Amino acid sequence: MALMGDLDIRLAAPEDRLAVMRLWCEDFEHHEPYFSWYFSHVYRPERTLCGFIDDDLVGVVQLAPYRLRLRDAELPCCYLVGVITHPDYRGFGYGRLMVQAAMDYLRGQGYAMVLLATHIPNFYRKLGFAVCHAQQRLLIPAADTVQPAEGLLPPLVIAPPVSIPAGKWRKGRICAEDIAACESIQRRQTAACGGFLLRSEADWRQMLQEDACEGSTLWLSDDAYVVLTPYFGELIARELCYADATALKGALDLCAAEAQRQKQKFCLWRAPLEAPLPQHYLIDDDGNTLMAAACDLPQLLTAISYPPQLRAEVTLLVDGERLPLQIADGRAVIGGNGAEYALTTQQLSRLIWSAEQGSEEATLPDAVTQLFPGITTWINNYT
Repeated sequence: MALMGDLDIRLAAPEDRLAVMRLWCEDFEHHEPYFSWYFSHVYRPERTLCGFIDDDLVGVVQLAPYRLRLRDAELPCCYLVGVITHPDYRGFGYGRLMVQAAMDYLRGQGYAMVLLATHIPNFYRKLGFAVCHAQQRLLIPAADTVQPAEGLLPPLVIAPPVSIPAGKWRKGRICAEDIAACESIQRRQTAACGGFLLRSEADWRQMLQEDACEGSTLWLSDDAYVVLTPYFGELIARELCYADATALKGALDLCAAEAQRQKQKFCLWRAPLEAPLPQHYLIDDDGNTLMAAACDLPQLLTAISYPPQLRAEVTLLVDGERLPLQIADGRAVIGGNGAEYALTTQQLSRLIWSAEQGSEEATLPDAVTQLFPGITTWINNYT
């Protein structure tokens, strides 16, 4: 459908706060105390793009800056969160314009990569996004569960009784000591990863405060942590991090024991595809997808590492942007006059993250695909 009118996109002004709050309630659950906490502690007008037609607020995109470790480079990245189009203006292309405007704004601010979590991945693929972290949703049966609810899955392996070992796990707090413990565990898990988000202490505090608003409990052991959240009648492992396979088994046992204690049939967890799971309890994917798109291409391509043995000159034409690269000793500089290869931002994003390679990559020449060997990643939802 054609656009209904010209969209004026700008950063929010202080007086736009109430309109943004009302639009948030059109698309997301308004549950307390989270709603009030978010707009008191997280929302910032200088990190909020608003789209107006006359005086009507049509769309909003909020920006959450982070640091990203990707292919041996530390890069500025930004999550797009709270992406909303007013129901009366949907279907006219305004959502696409808002995301494109956010990408243009972030490129001008020097962000190398943009990330988001979405239930409509095909919409974002057309805007250059690709899966950055492949996951599978697991049902971890409660410790006394024999089979799942009718219609979810065939009968499961009987889950043996599980108790939380005394002294093994403890409830964590929002304090420097426990944040440091979580950070240490996360660094052990991501040591071999080629792509993962970095959290400052402020980021950790914000995440744990957000979790607390939703009734979550942080469980800590020496080599794993789990954030368990009651969510609309279900128990969710919102974040589960482990140092090794043994630590993962202990974390899954904790989830099973807590599901039993809270009289839930299951605990749900979105696990990395490469997680060394002792048993698989899979259900159909809920559609939530973690995606990323390359933003500032010169910064990105000259910061990441390349195969150390590779020496090459190539020119990438990425949606018309010409990027001549000279690659040697694992690094690239802008320059040279190598052969030109055309590809889209979406194809480049897929290559860089290597989380959903398939038939599209088969159409690209080896001179391009050899630049980006596969990596593993560990990317969380927002916060």
